Amino acid sequence: MVKSLAEADPQNLMRIPTWRKSSGLGRTGQPATAFIDTSVYQESWLERQAQLHFFAHYYDGSIYRQAAEWARGNAYSPSVTPPSIYLNYARLIIDRLSAFSFDRVRGVALGEETISSRGESPLGEEAASPAATFLGGFLHHSQFLQQLTSIAREALLFGDVLLRLVHTPASSFPLAFSLIPAEEFDYEHDPRDIGQVRFVRREFRYSDAAGVLRIHREDILPDRCLYYRDEVQSGSHLLRRGKMLAMTVLGGGRPQPLAVEREVLHPFGFIPAVHLKNRPRPGEKFGESELADLTPILDDINWKVSQRSRNISRTMNAILKNVNGRLVQDQLDDTQIVTVLGDGAQLEYLVNDSDIGAVQTHLEELKQALTHLTGVVMMSPEKLTSVGPLSGFALSILYEPLINAAKSKRRTLGSGIERFLQMVLEAGARLGQLTQAEASAYAPRLSYEPDLHFSEAEKLTRLKRELLAKQSGLASDAPLTATDES
Repeated sequence: MVKSLAEADPQNLMRIPTWRKSSGLGRTGQPATAFIDTSVYQESWLERQAQLHFFAHYYDGSIYRQAAEWARGNAYSPSVTPPSIYLNYARLIIDRLSAFSFDRVRGVALGEETISSRGESPLGEEAASPAATFLGGFLHHSQFLQQLTSIAREALLFGDVLLRLVHTPASSFPLAFSLIPAEEFDYEHDPRDIGQVRFVRREFRYSDAAGVLRIHREDILPDRCLYYRDEVQSGSHLLRRGKMLAMTVLGGGRPQPLAVEREVLHPFGFIPAVHLKNRPRPGEKFGESELADLTPILDDINWKVSQRSRNISRTMNAILKNVNGRLVQDQLDDTQIVTVLGDGAQLEYLVNDSDIGAVQTHLEELKQALTHLTGVVMMSPEKLTSVGPLSGFALSILYEPLINAAKSKRRTLGSGIERFLQMVLEAGARLGQLTQAEASAYAPRLSYEPDLHFSEAEKLTRLKRELLAKQSGLASDAPLTATDES
């Protein structure tokens, strides 16, 4: 697991690119012994880039306009036609799970102290510990906690994201952070131990002032960072637009090694970055997207919605019934006003009803399958409003799958975020802002608001039960107010 990265150019801080201009990057070799520079690894790297594009197109809703990529990514036959319309459940799943998991972060617990999301300590600056003051300064200047939902969204959608700690001596605070998306980073590790990281590599593409597409590359080692001269991106215009990634895999070509432009020693003594993996698996280098097992279900939903739409359209195609009269027009279309002549003439519509019950039942089963796999509750607004006001207890039962899924993300992604905050304290010691004892005395922990808010009546009932339990000797003298009401 990646544990650290190095200082970067300040202009790249918080650079979260639109999807995704870094497709089709050619890999270059330095050092020559790196496995990630071999032709064997290059092919798997390009396949991973194609998979990341695949998930991104599901998220933005454009996947059904990319018929070839859609069929290849799902292993469908080329003769299969994508649905004609779509509902973007992919975005709903990713956004709702990331928001529910980390929107409720209210601060960081550091021992007995709690630092708010704005970097403030309830004890005040004078009474706060040096570690809390330093970490509070980082949270205040970087607004780190306010961006946890965006960080989680990247990890849930693409399976991975890298949090990079950056030394900024010229700024008001000496540390900042940068988010590196999944398609821009890779790392070399010991072939026998994936946790022994040798160096981290970052690559991304950009257009210079003249509109020329260039590739930027950095190799970050435990003691230094290598910056390479930005080179012009080779390949066809279609390749640069990310449309023919598979052709690069088949061709196997890549540009010549880039020349080292500068080498910078960094002050940390470790690689200052934390790799966040979604759904981590032992021994696997990268995490897994939340959409990895869902795309066939999403397709099936959209096929069924298309089928239901066609059935409704057939239902609305009315049949004219003329009684005791005659139609003026010989041919009818939807642009004409129909006129009937004759005494007592009538014109009626006979609706050809179409049973869509089976389609609707299948749709509900598919939505329930999404809930089982992701935890995101797929309840329609009509059903939710028909239930009426719900108590906090009833809501907790209804949203139990989502609460459990959020807690799972807090254990995996949240623990990685807490390791990053520990790294901030360690960097403060390396920079002389803290002593080593002060930096290692605390283990930062994210503090969360309750997932569901209970009514005042429910709170009073709970308090009454605790009082009765104490009077009966069934409970200790612990505080009656709990911090987690979920």
